[in-house]
Amino acid sequence: MLGIPVEGVIPTTNHLESFNGVLKGTHLRRWRKGGRRIRVDVLIHALTIYILPSIFKERRMISEQATRIAALVRLLPGGAALLDHTQDPKPVPTVPKVAYLVLDEKRDERARELLYHRQISTPTVLPGNVGLTLTSYSSRALSIDVQPTTYTIRLGFNGVVCCDCPDFEEQGGACKHIRGALMIVNDMRRNGTPIPDIPIPRSLADAQSLQSTMLTIKIRRPTVKAAEEIQAILQKDEACDVDGGEGGDEDDSSDEDDSASVSTDASSDSENDESKGVNPSRATQNVAALGEQAFSRAMFELDDIAPRLADLGAYLDHRMVGLSPEETAKAGIRFGEIAAFMTRFQRVLDLPSSATASVPDPVTASIAPTSDSAQNSKKRKQLLPPSPEKMQKRHQSFGIH
Repeated sequence: MLGIPVEGVIPTTNHLESFNGVLKGTHLRRWRKGGRRIRVDVLIHALTIYILPSIFKERRMISEQATRIAALVRLLPGGAALLDHTQDPKPVPTVPKVAYLVLDEKRDERARELLYHRQISTPTVLPGNVGLTLTSYSSRALSIDVQPTTYTIRLGFNGVVCCDCPDFEEQGGACKHIRGALMIVNDMRRNGTPIPDIPIPRSLADAQSLQSTMLTIKIRRPTVKAAEEIQAILQKDEACDVDGGEGGDEDDSSDEDDSASVSTDASSDSENDESKGVNPSRATQNVAALGEQAFSRAMFELDDIAPRLADLGAYLDHRMVGLSPEETAKAGIRFGEIAAFMTRFQRVLDLPSSATASVPDPVTASIAPTSDSAQNSKKRKQLLPPSPEKMQKRHQSFGIH
């Protein structure tokens, strides 16, 4: 849309962060009074009347200074050529570079010269059968050169044709190496070699269209690859499930159901322990340890919930009028939940005491929180009063915050 190649886009916001730092640390700091924030109307007035004009004035002065320095450099011997070289940067190449074939008699003649001197090799197939590659010697290379300059030509079956010579990188189009490679491929095709047709673009617009298509494919390729890998994993899991279903009859006959009770698991564990020579009472100990942990967790939660239930009971004493049908239904649900809990709690209290631990008396347990609260109240009375704070002198603020 902007007409800028992809490599010409700055992939960072450092320049914006730099300007933001200059704006806050240099320009807006002058308008702050005592470090307080600037009012909105004052901020807009300062930006439009003073700050932005001063920024543009500073940039204009820098540009004028650079122009004066350049004029002085041009007066020196070789200064003009130096400035022209530095001020005329090379165009940023597009990615990927795609050749397009147009009529060019001069390049065709040089390509025929390369073929006459046999400076282009025979084509070889690229990995994956996606195209052909050839190697061409530079037209300036001699037979006595130890390391002659060579260029690689790539002829893709999808129409992407490129070369790494300077002529193609700078001028584009189709260089003499590409034209010579196409001549070799056409001759081989006429001689009966089965080589697919290479749909090379015939104009700059077609090359740009193919280039955008290749760039889109290159960007989407990781997503497509990830989707293919996920699909392969899912297919592998389905195959494993099928294998497990076919050979799982014997396992189902020997394995226990997941919904079995703890006692059933304990008996199966004890049988396995007996077969291995392990003490059979270990399973019972594990069940007992699990029960102790569950009871400890329940009591930990009750330490926080039970006092609040007592407070809620005090709130209910203030209700003197009957409940509506909606309130009765809602209260009935809550009463059922509390009654179910009390039934389970009473079952635990009715269990016989073990040799190592005894169940605490409910009366004693109900009195214990009261004694703790009384002790806490005594401790609070013995605390020293808070120390008086020093008087703070604050300046009157006129800001909006």
